Amino acid sequence: MRFQYTAKTISGEIVKSEIEANDEPQAIKTLRDRKLLILKLNLTEKSSFFSLFSAFSAIGEKDKIIFIKELSVMVQSGLTLTEALDTLKDQTSNNNLNKIIGELSVEIRGGKSLSQALKKYPDVFSPLFINIVNSGEKSGKLDSVLESLSKQMDKDYELKSKIKGAFVYPVVILVALTIVLVIAVVFIIPQIKKIFDDMNVELPILTKILIGISSIILNYWWIIILFVGGLLLFIKSSSKTERFKRLQDVFLLKVPIFGVLIKKIYMAQFSRNLASLISAGVPMLEALKTNRNIINNLVYQEAIDRIMKDVENGVQLSVAIRKEKGFPPMISQLLNAGEKSGKIDFILNTIADFYDREVDDTTHNLTTILEPALTVVMGIAVALFAVSVILPIYGLVNAI
Repeated sequence: MRFQYTAKTISGEIVKSEIEANDEPQAIKTLRDRKLLILKLNLTEKSSFFSLFSAFSAIGEKDKIIFIKELSVMVQSGLTLTEALDTLKDQTSNNNLNKIIGELSVEIRGGKSLSQALKKYPDVFSPLFINIVNSGEKSGKLDSVLESLSKQMDKDYELKSKIKGAFVYPVVILVALTIVLVIAVVFIIPQIKKIFDDMNVELPILTKILIGISSIILNYWWIIILFVGGLLLFIKSSSKTERFKRLQDVFLLKVPIFGVLIKKIYMAQFSRNLASLISAGVPMLEALKTNRNIINNLVYQEAIDRIMKDVENGVQLSVAIRKEKGFPPMISQLLNAGEKSGKIDFILNTIADFYDREVDDTTHNLTTILEPALTVVMGIAVALFAVSVILPIYGLVNAI
């Protein structure tokens, strides 16, 4: 349930905003916990249509990047956080983000820091995001930290966009091919079968195979749906277990071509995140821990755990990383140079830029290879279907 309220802060300022709560008592308790004096509280009713629309108003990466960029500019211009947040409220096209910005402003007026307020929205703001902001607050350099954070998010967004873009064409081709084959097997083949049955023509093996597939789909479609549904449910339930997750992560890293790409993506992500945290003043162990929770692969999470243990025991980061097979030797060598010069964050950013280019080149090459390969596969599939239909027709003509 959403409630609209008017309240007074400790400093005597009047604020108006909205809050999500299960019921009115919970809304009152939440506002009191924020040290707000409630002047007015009303339930905001929305039609089911607008509620449904709001469900699809997810906060995308681009929305967050724009928000941080604008917040950074305003703080650098001398505005206080609350002034900047109040100015930004209702300026984005995303209603959910507008509400969060308003609630952040209220939280900060209630005495919380920006990083503390951000922790209330773990689904929107990542641990990396919150830790960097927290470091900026501690060092008194929140404006410069926000600026570097926006650049970091920009690069991450660009990397993800390139990867998604590389797979758009293959996915479209495969979906189109699947739809064409399903239509042919379900609707066209049965009609052709009737004609050949009436003519009593001996069918080629390829045509018999297609007719057999068509018969199985038409007669046992419900079994196929149950099997696919059961398989998906099994995969979904199994994916929650650590053993299955580990097998999946190991498999992804060993898949030909794609495994190499995935490793490069993780290297770029690990290096850039660690560089951002260190340059923001986060201690090494805390930076590694945050990085560990961001990388969604058990193989690399376990590797980072071992690196953290070594670093905690006084081992240099470059030496600890050198022990891990998942990290290319180049990374430890460059980090060793960074440790000697005292420019670890600079070296890590250099490594991240290198792997960004590697990912870009790999995805470009992958697309270049996949496009003709998929075209050939589609051509072969269409040719086989055409031959399976034309051969019996040719036999029918000869019989006549």
